[in-house]
Amino acid sequence: MALDLSMTDTVLRYAHVMSAILWMGLLYFFNIIGGGFMKKIDALTKKEVYPKLYLPTLFWFRWAAMSTIVFGFLLYFLQVKNFGGADTWDFGGYAQTNWGIHLGIIIALTMWFNVWFIIWPAQKEIIGGMLGHNPSPPDNVPRRAFLASRYNTYASLPMIFLMIASPHWNRLTTSTSLGDVGLFLLIALIVLGIGWAIIAWKPPVNPWEKQ
Repeated sequence: MALDLSMTDTVLRYAHVMSAILWMGLLYFFNIIGGGFMKKIDALTKKEVYPKLYLPTLFWFRWAAMSTIVFGFLLYFLQVKNFGGADTWDFGGYAQTNWGIHLGIIIALTMWFNVWFIIWPAQKEIIGGMLGHNPSPPDNVPRRAFLASRYNTYASLPMIFLMIASPHWNRLTTSTSLGDVGLFLLIALIVLGIGWAIIAWKPPVNPWEKQ
């Protein structure tokens, strides 16, 4: 018998969505507005503005990513428990009937990884160099952060679609075999891995340099 946890589901869903709005909003700010603005100002102004603007923004950015993932997994486990009933954790059955949400989760996790282990460490080096706390990083550091951020921007489009559409579009919730689900997710991981490889091995070019 399914559990009646509608209030808990609503609270977790609200917290998950609000965190995601903040995360995606700041991601688009960095890529659509911030990057273009930094290219237009001179080096002296950039050194003054960049740390003051980006340090607090990056704080909210990385913790919004973290809270999105945490609330998302709490919501996911609640959905699995509700699917299987009070005495069962039916991950296999839930995966068979909700494969779209699992692909969305994989994409979101790659984006979270990029934020915490590529973008934020690189930005600490960049800002530390501007403030004189450490030597200026080599060109491949800002380049890698730039590519990871750009990757997240593109990946956010299918991720948001899958998160929104999965509960409502029956093509994403059609029951299928676990083997088919696994193959589909494996293909998705390979595609995402290629994206990470591009980030890791792209020739070093500093995208923030004024042309």
